[in-house]
Amino acid sequence: MPPYSSLRTFIDALSSGETNITRCFEKVTNDSAKRQAHAQALAGVGVLNGPHLPSWLQNELIQSGMKQVELDHIERWPDSQKEVARVQVVAALTESRPIHFGWELYEGADPLCDVRRDANQDVRVVFRSPRKGLKLVSSVNLGEVTVEV
Repeated sequence: MPPYSSLRTFIDALSSGETNITRCFEKVTNDSAKRQAHAQALAGVGVLNGPHLPSWLQNELIQSGMKQVELDHIERWPDSQKEVARVQVVAALTESRPIHFGWELYEGADPLCDVRRDANQDVRVVFRSPRKGLKLVSSVNLGEVTVEV
């Protein structure tokens, strides 16, 4: 969850596992016309590391409906966890398997990318945010929640 999500958005994400970030990732990675190009562009080890995602990916995510604050949130994820997701996404793209993204809070200390394969071998990438990073930002209107990376 990016910083300053509304309380309603946060509650919806808790119950569904979906956020705007996960929906945008699904749009980008499951675009059949671009799967091969994305697989090739993501093939290099560490291509997502560093302070910024590759400009082509930033553009794709923004065009899919991602907000700049959400993109900034993604760029703060630990490089090691971005690499876990990258490896599995490339494999799914290469194998022409559907990719699903989800989000959840968990009791761990650091952000975690959990990759699962379901019964039909679809790839499920679940971004797990540590519960310790959850903060109520506005006590006046109870309207904003942040989950820090």
